[in-house]
Amino acid sequence: MSSRTKQYLSYALVAIWMVVIFLFSAQNSTVSQGQSEFFASYLGTVTGSTDESLLSFITRKAAHTFLYLILGVLIYNALRTHTMARKKAVLLAIVIACGYACFDEAHQLFIHGRSGEVRDVLIDTAAASIGVASHALIDRVRRLHNIKK
Repeated sequence: MSSRTKQYLSYALVAIWMVVIFLFSAQNSTVSQGQSEFFASYLGTVTGSTDESLLSFITRKAAHTFLYLILGVLIYNALRTHTMARKKAVLLAIVIACGYACFDEAHQLFIHGRSGEVRDVLIDTAAASIGVASHALIDRVRRLHNIKK
């Protein structure tokens, strides 16, 4: 696969994942809460907990963490298809993910029953940072041991 094809594919995956996040955010509060409650009730059966509101909260924040951890990995991967220094790619990936998290929370202000939360931007940025740092660390280990992708 050519380097140009890898670049296009990498950026396409970022765009697709951003659309996935956007579509989840575009759901009204009834649909979003229904999904959270579905997973929370399952989690309750596994853990034996009866505090549905706590389980729903944990479920929603876990979803944020998962979505943005993957976004961080994908953005960093796309940026590394260029001859950009690792540190610059790490910082830029985190800034892009944080910017998208801000956009996502602002977008939710226009969705019935939803709200934009600074706390969610912080969770999203932290999750993306973990994804970026993990990918960068794996990159570094591969490079030190001359392991091909």
